[in-house]
Amino acid sequence: MKLRVSAIVGLLVLLLGLASCGDQGNDNNDTIPRQTLGDDQPVPSAPQPTPQNAGIAPKLIKEGHLTFQVDDCARFKATLSPILEKLNGVIAKEEQRNNQYQKRIDYTIRVPAEHFDQLLASLEKNQDIPEYKLVSLEDVTTQYIDAQTRLNTRKAVHKRYTELLTEAKTVEAIIQVEEAARKVQEEIESAEGQLKYLDSKVNFSTLYLSVYEQNPSSQKGFFARVAEAFNDGWHGFLAFLVGLAQAWLFILLFGLMAWFMYRKRKKKSLNSK
Repeated sequence: MKLRVSAIVGLLVLLLGLASCGDQGNDNNDTIPRQTLGDDQPVPSAPQPTPQNAGIAPKLIKEGHLTFQVDDCARFKATLSPILEKLNGVIAKEEQRNNQYQKRIDYTIRVPAEHFDQLLASLEKNQDIPEYKLVSLEDVTTQYIDAQTRLNTRKAVHKRYTELLTEAKTVEAIIQVEEAARKVQEEIESAEGQLKYLDSKVNFSTLYLSVYEQNPSSQKGFFARVAEAFNDGWHGFLAFLVGLAQAWLFILLFGLMAWFMYRKRKKKSLNSK
């Protein structure tokens, strides 16, 4: 019985490896050959594509990028909130940056895929023509079917390992089967995680929205900017004097060292004559 269980486990691992190679090659029509082990115990074959998989709806990931110049970023957010509430959208991330020229807010918005186009239309209706707009569509149907096929294959093999556990009679055989089953379970969880990720990206579209407002000081006239430059220069000069005052001790020591070196070199020059 021990040899029999070990042989079955070994062949299952080999067959699972062959199935993995087939998945990596994106050949969905390859299945694990149906063979018999020991006393005519069938090895589970990879599930054939079902009508549901064959007629699966296209899995499309839609993303967009929009940039607007606005008069007031705070007022824009006040108009954005009711739009998102109406379309069941959420702000997943908000990042604000300020400099002397502009105030900028970057939003990452998640909205149900069926409301994505309506969100774009609502934003463009309330604002001027966007400075930048990009909408992309990625078809992940093949990736989804591949992940589903791998998941079905590994579930079938894991089921067979579970059946083998009831036949194992020694501790060594049980440990061997459990270790193989554990590895298959990890692959099942990985495939399930990939499917959940794809479902999330397909069901909820992402919009990267950026809005900015110009700093009024950046729109000053020529003479105002010249006067401001002189003022900045004066303050810079005062800061330089303050720095010198703070470093007076180092300046004094450096001056004394330079004076002594000069006197020494001059004295040496006179002696050489």
